[in-house]
Amino acid sequence: MSATTTTTAAVTTPIPVSELLSAVSYGQLAKRAGCTKAALSLIFTGQRTPTVELVGKIAEALGCETPALLKHLGLTPGRRHNWMGELRTTTVRVGRRKAA
Repeated sequence: MSATTTTTAAVTTPIPVSELLSAVSYGQLAKRAGCTKAALSLIFTGQRTPTVELVGKIAEALGCETPALLKHLGLTPGRRHNWMGELRTTTVRVGRRKAA
């Protein structure tokens, strides 16, 4: 049994993300997820949209499923809403630099 579930009469229920967050400080979570406390604060207050990669790292650091974290952040797919359109992706430019 993982740390993120509880079992009652053979029924497994995931622990809500809000409870997982209350058990860890932003400093601890930032260290586990490889980001800053300020970034976490902005993400969890809705002032910043995280990258897809960072959502995965935060979910892993919390010990929860990525869809549960996305739902907690308000980035869930719906009939007229596509959360993938909101999530930022990392852009890498490949090419030659001009000689100076």
